[in-house]
Amino acid sequence: MDAKSKRPVVSWNWRADKFPVKVNKESLSTENEDDFAARVYVIFPAIFFTNSKVLEYVWAESLPVGSTGVSPYSKNIKLMVLESGPNKEWTFEDRDIRADYVAVFGREPEYDIGAVAFMTNAEHTGSSAGAVYDEIKLGYREGGGN
Repeated sequence: MDAKSKRPVVSWNWRADKFPVKVNKESLSTENEDDFAARVYVIFPAIFFTNSKVLEYVWAESLPVGSTGVSPYSKNIKLMVLESGPNKEWTFEDRDIRADYVAVFGREPEYDIGAVAFMTNAEHTGSSAGAVYDEIKLGYREGGGN
């Protein structure tokens, strides 16, 4: 998916039903408790895997919406908190991928989008988490250009 000359967007509905149990205060940079009820990854693969860039959208339990951070696993993975706290209602997201990329990486994308992935995880905390995703769409913003 062209991220260099067009304006790619991703939209979806999601709901976080159960958050992983964390001992420490929730953080975007804690490796040993790097679990979230819901995550959406937009992956920009490079020829050398370690140069790939990733936008990671997160539904956190207590972090403020709008928080951003760097993954504890790679400086090339940037996190953005889109939702926070329990909510039993479906929540719609519509993200301008290129604008989000520039916001967290400070420059235009170097690579095209290779994949979008969804994940719910709790392996680091040894607890459990639950989320559901629906109506996932990829496309380009009207006008499509710069």
